[in-house]
Amino acid sequence: MTGFDDIVTEYLAECREHLRGIEADLLEMEQDGAEIDGERVNRVFRAAHSIKGGAGFFNFHRIRDLAHRTENVLDLIRSRRAVATPEVVNVLLTAFDKLGAMIEDPAAAEQCDIADSVRALETLATSGLPAAEQHSVNRTIALAANGGPVRVTLTEFDFEAARKSGRTVYLLEYDLLHDVHRRGLNPLDLLNRLTQYGVLVDSCLAVERVGGLDEEAGSVLPLDVLYATCLDTDLIGEAAGIAAERIYKVRRDGACVPIVEAAVEKTPAAAAQIETKPHKEESAPAPAGCVDSTVRLNVAVLDSLMNLAGELVLSRNQLGEAVARRDEAGIETASQAISAVTSEVQQAVMRTRMQPVASLFQKFHRSVRDMAQKLDKKVRLVAEANEVELDKTIIEGLS
Repeated sequence: MTGFDDIVTEYLAECREHLRGIEADLLEMEQDGAEIDGERVNRVFRAAHSIKGGAGFFNFHRIRDLAHRTENVLDLIRSRRAVATPEVVNVLLTAFDKLGAMIEDPAAAEQCDIADSVRALETLATSGLPAAEQHSVNRTIALAANGGPVRVTLTEFDFEAARKSGRTVYLLEYDLLHDVHRRGLNPLDLLNRLTQYGVLVDSCLAVERVGGLDEEAGSVLPLDVLYATCLDTDLIGEAAGIAAERIYKVRRDGACVPIVEAAVEKTPAAAAQIETKPHKEESAPAPAGCVDSTVRLNVAVLDSLMNLAGELVLSRNQLGEAVARRDEAGIETASQAISAVTSEVQQAVMRTRMQPVASLFQKFHRSVRDMAQKLDKKVRLVAEANEVELDKTIIEGLS
């Protein structure tokens, strides 16, 4: 697929953006204890969920698995079935540290040892469940369509979590070439579209269905998506953007039924029309974190650059007209205008490189917290004037 490396780069940049404020949020969650800040917990949960969803698209299996188990623990916290104690936060911090390292080198991530973090996260997830449900974390359900081969395997815990709040689980069959690439989209566009209306439970490239040696190369690139949403069978096709023949409704026993058949089986109660709206949540700006190759820009700075570009073009045209007329006064006036606007452009461009110094000091909060735990002391670090800005290169040199 043309530009695939660019799409992966975009995904990794989004992951770094999600991870930028994670550490600060987790430390605040620890301070909140049982009195959770719902928006803060949701922000961390969405970060883990987004990393997991994209990793499934690109077959980064270990990144997906670790993000997924982290997501499970965060889901228990936001549903108040677990509390962000120091022990829980320690496990989450370690997991996100490992995710950050894996995202910096995704090629080596498949050889990364995540066993300890996985065990710790599974223990936390199990401890937040009733005794009768604890085995659901390890019991798996294999999903297959029309009696064919297994398409997706997930735990009972994940399956029941997907069905919460009256959601229906669907298996969506995508072709990344015809359904995405040839429509001018990329996998991240598809991910963002689906998350507007529901939850991406899992996804994987179906390599076994790419085709045999006698078929045209590159004719199909299948992607299976397990998707949970409140949308009924009448609406899921439009939201997913694919034909109904490639959408299966997943029953509670794990059987996958084409939605055409599922619609026939619909009971009067299930046929009731429910108004559904996208539930995409507004995420609060994440605190500044480690510096990377991407830069956030204030919209006001972009607007200023657009206005200055317009003035520069106007002054250039005035200069051209003055030169054509051999109008020395007009040439001097236009030259002075170009000089002034150029200086303003230079200042505006320099402002795009300015970053808050908070990114330098954020790491100290965790260091102080860890040291306080080791010494069994109560310590509170107060940082002021975090909004002061420095050039990106200076921050990179000091960090």
